[in-house]
Amino acid sequence: MRGLIIIAIILSGFVSSSAQVTLYYNGNIFTSDQSLPVATYFVVENGFITKTGSRLDESDLKNYANQVNLQSKTVIPGIIDSHLHLLMPG
Repeated sequence: MRGLIIIAIILSGFVSSSAQVTLYYNGNIFTSDQSLPVATYFVVENGFITKTGSRLDESDLKNYANQVNLQSKTVIPGIIDSHLHLLMPG
């Protein structure tokens, strides 16, 4: 019985961490999308941005257990460029 409890605890931790959803709101988010160049919130699920928008009601806040208030700070996408041109310096 003790082994089953430990397995249940491990599995419950795995399920909750794999389904983590976080709402980042009250910010100036540069989206690089011409149809919505600046958003005020975005949702991250398992490390990926899944939703952005510019209108968020108080009732919407209740849908997210994990929330980060950006306090009107600006968020821009990270630029990852992992290549170089070896012939250019020469």
